[in-house]
Amino acid sequence: MKMGKLTSCDWDNFSHLFSKQEKKVINFVFEESEKIWERDEGYDLAFLDYFSKPGKKIPYLTEEIENCISKMKTNGIIVVHDVFMDNYRIGKVMREVCKDKDDIDYSFLPYNYGLGILTSRRESRYGIVVKPNNMLKE
Repeated sequence: MKMGKLTSCDWDNFSHLFSKQEKKVINFVFEESEKIWERDEGYDLAFLDYFSKPGKKIPYLTEEIENCISKMKTNGIIVVHDVFMDNYRIGKVMREVCKDKDDIDYSFLPYNYGLGILTSRRESRYGIVVKPNNMLKE
């Protein structure tokens, strides 16, 4: 069974909180997101938690979500923090970006200011994340 890898971008460096085992499967990026989008790699799971500053412009938020979607492997998952905070606008942007797209599924969970969960079923040149039920057959 191949282990997936979590990619997380944040402006605060929380990598010291990860155990040795977690560090093997977490790609923690402590820099601006533009550096991630410049890389030629696809992602299994992306956790985006850098939208929680009031005043972020809708075009910037839209571009970030669309950039992330473009870097996801097929069946890859994007988790976005703070989607229930109206003053951050990211929840509204997620709904707008995802509406009318048959190859994107999304939902919101009411935990810790809201978590937006987006799954990209788009065909990706970066590969595919194998669904767990397929992995159990091995």
